[in-house]
Amino acid sequence: MRLLRKSSLSLIAILLVALAAHSQQDRQLTQGPANPSTPQANRRIALVIGNGSYANAPPLKNPTNDANDMADALAKLGFNVARGIDLNQRQMKAMIREFGQKLKSGGQGLFYFAGHGVQLRGRNYLIPVDASIQSETDVEDQGVDANLIMGLMDEAGNALNVVILDACRNNPFSRSFRSVSSGLAQMDAPSGTLIAYATAPGSVASDGSVRNGLYTQELLKNMAVPGLSIEEVFKRVRVAVRSATGGKQTPWKSSSLTGDFYFSGAKSIANAIETKPPAIKAPTAQCFTNDPNVGSIDRQAYYNWATTRDTKTLEAHLKDKIALLFDCPSMDAERLSIAFGAISVLVARYVPDANCFGGDAGVVATDQAGHKSWGLSKGAAGMRDNLQWKTVTALNCLSRAQQAAFYADVSVAVASAP
Repeated sequence: MRLLRKSSLSLIAILLVALAAHSQQDRQLTQGPANPSTPQANRRIALVIGNGSYANAPPLKNPTNDANDMADALAKLGFNVARGIDLNQRQMKAMIREFGQKLKSGGQGLFYFAGHGVQLRGRNYLIPVDASIQSETDVEDQGVDANLIMGLMDEAGNALNVVILDACRNNPFSRSFRSVSSGLAQMDAPSGTLIAYATAPGSVASDGSVRNGLYTQELLKNMAVPGLSIEEVFKRVRVAVRSATGGKQTPWKSSSLTGDFYFSGAKSIANAIETKPPAIKAPTAQCFTNDPNVGSIDRQAYYNWATTRDTKTLEAHLKDKIALLFDCPSMDAERLSIAFGAISVLVARYVPDANCFGGDAGVVATDQAGHKSWGLSKGAAGMRDNLQWKTVTALNCLSRAQQAAFYADVSVAVASAP
C-alpha cells in the first residue's frame, strides 16, 4: 500500500512537470498583473490579440505592433490585460474562453483583434496564423468565429463590453471562395456592448507602412485623452481616418451602450451604466435639429417607446427619421450609401423572406457592399424612398413584439450613420 501511494505521488509529480513544460511552449501568451484592490463591479478586463506572421497567407506588418501598443496602453489605463501575439487556433480559442470566464466575475470587458479577418455568409471569422484555407468550408473549420466572443460576453452578463476589430483587410483567400465579400459583415451589438470596426462593414482597410495601422494609431492617440467618452473617442478616430484617407476608409461602430464610458479621465467608469441615462447624441445629430430625439442612440429608450405605440405610428416615425437623414445637406453620397447598406442588411436579417417584399430577393440579400453600390447608383432620393419602403414593409411582416426591437435597431442605425 505504501509503495502504491509513493508511485501515485511520483506519477502526479511527473504530470505536473509535463504540464508546466507544455505551458512554456505556448508562444507569446502573456498576462498582465491583476489589481486585487479594484472592486469587482469596476474591474477592467481586456484581451488583446495581434496576428501578423501568417504561414499560409500574406504576412501583415502592423498587427504585432498594434496589439502590443494597445495592450500597453490599456494596462496604463487600469485594464487587467491578457495579450496574445501570432496565435494558432487552439491558442486563440483558449484565451477567448479564459477571457469569458473572467467576465463572469463582473466588470467591463474589452476585446481587441488585429490581423486577417474574413466574412462568410454574413458571419465574421478571425484568422489564426496557422490557418491553411483552401475553400470556404476551411474558414469555419480553421478560423475563429467572432460570435464566440459575443456569445461569451452575453453569457457572462457583465455590465459593459467593447469589441474592436482592426481586421478589415482584403480577403487573402478570396480566390478559393465561390462568392467574395469584402471586409467584415456588420454584427448587431448585444445590450451593453459597443462593436468598433477599422472601416465600414463591407469595406477594407490597408495594412500601414509605419509602426501602427492608421486606425489603431488614431485610436491609441484618442484613448489617452482624459475626459473623452467612448463615443467621442470613436467619433474623433473616424474623422481623423476619413481625413487621412480622403474618405476611402470610414471607421464604423455598432453600439447598444446606455451611458458613458471613459478610457481615461476623472469620471468614474461606474457611470457607464445608469438608471436613467441622458440623451446620447450621435455624430449625425446635426441632421435632426428639428427633432433632437431622433439623433439619440439610446436603443432601450427607443424600444420602450415603441412598445407603447401602434404599427401606423411606428411606420410614420421610421419614414420621418429616414427622410431627415437622407435629406441632410451635411451628408455626402458616400456616407449615405454606407448607411443605406447597413440599414438594408438590418432589414434583411429581421425579415429574410423575400415574399414579404413581393418576391424581390435583392431586398433580403445580406451583401452590404452590394446594397451600398446599388444605393450609390440611385442617389440620395432613391436611397431614401427605397429604405422607407423596405422598413415600413418589413415592419408589417413582423410580430408586435418584433416590431419594437426592429424600430429601435433601425432608429439607432439612422442616428449612427457615419
